[in-house]
Amino acid sequence: MRIYLYLTTSFVTTSSYIQDGITVVSNCKTSILNYLGQDIIDIAKEPNKQYMQMQPASIDGSLPLAANRWYMMQYELAYDPNLADIPYKDIQFSWTLNYYNVQQISLGGNITGTLNGTIGSSSGSNLFKPLLGVGKAVGTGVLAGVGKDLMTHNTINAETGENKLGLSNKIFKDVAKGVSAALSAASGNIPSAIMGLLSAVVGGSSSTPTPISLTLKAEIELKGTGTEGGAFPSTPVSFWIPGTNITSEATGFVPVYNKNLGVLYLHEKPTLLINSYYKEKYEELDPMYGHDMMIGFNYYCLFPTVDFSDYLIFNPEIEKLAYVEILKQDIVYSGEVNPKSAWCGEIDIYRDEYGPVLLAILAIRFTIKVSPKNGTSPSIIIKTFEITPKFINWPL
Repeated sequence: MRIYLYLTTSFVTTSSYIQDGITVVSNCKTSILNYLGQDIIDIAKEPNKQYMQMQPASIDGSLPLAANRWYMMQYELAYDPNLADIPYKDIQFSWTLNYYNVQQISLGGNITGTLNGTIGSSSGSNLFKPLLGVGKAVGTGVLAGVGKDLMTHNTINAETGENKLGLSNKIFKDVAKGVSAALSAASGNIPSAIMGLLSAVVGGSSSTPTPISLTLKAEIELKGTGTEGGAFPSTPVSFWIPGTNITSEATGFVPVYNKNLGVLYLHEKPTLLINSYYKEKYEELDPMYGHDMMIGFNYYCLFPTVDFSDYLIFNPEIEKLAYVEILKQDIVYSGEVNPKSAWCGEIDIYRDEYGPVLLAILAIRFTIKVSPKNGTSPSIIIKTFEITPKFINWPL
């Protein structure tokens, strides 16, 4: 969903960045914002109701605030079939547009003086609000909306991964490879593994270069001037949500297209049954007495190959207009795509038993192709959902 605003009001203020946000105003539950602010989605958690993001600095160095200028913000929405049962007056979107002055940015890597990529947060609170108080905001968020051009503009050394975004070199290098692989997928060449990307939308336009929008989790630290921030004129703006039961008597901002938005979601959180294991012996000098070699065992579980496509639900409005095809399913664990196994337990040298347990998030990543029936360019959607491991036949 894109929101366009043309600003006619003249106002002058010291500001370096624009911050926008979308909020669901309702007591009803909806998953529509669950894709925003995270790269792995846990559908069992309480749905997101707020997402805030700060836009990058202009490439030409111009200040972001000016009259007689267009502003465009976009948000990736999740398909929620339950919206059709909600009366439109019981739920709405509220959209905000603010400005902040920020001097230092870190995205889990190096401190930089310029924000060169969109950063966002959906932690249930406004990550950027502390900038108006102590002048420092710290938390977990995402680097969002990064396209191929922006990756190119912010590459200092492609071999080492040195970059202008403030990301660690390794993460930037992995993401750059993932963007390249995703673009290949959009052109019809599906790589064996799209590394470094857990959430992305690629293609969908005949423009050159191929557009791409991605979401990457990062530790964010911002420092700025505490008093320099505020709201744009005529904001916030509230409007009814497409796909709800909007009647002909509705007033205010009524969507012209009033059908459910989004392409896909899951009907429930997937479960992976794990029933194969192997062990590796290790020896360790007794740390208490230091003279006996003692034996322990590490246990590893083997990940089976499973088809999770039955968990997916697609928006029927999209299926009327396009062919939807699941191209790939990949298990993701601890940053690795399609791992064969993982540590899950131990008998230590004192015969204490641990497990079964996984120490990182286990997830399934779908690569899905959406091809419009009118022959226009297809899109590739990469979405990753957390899955629950269920251990059976545990050998201890």
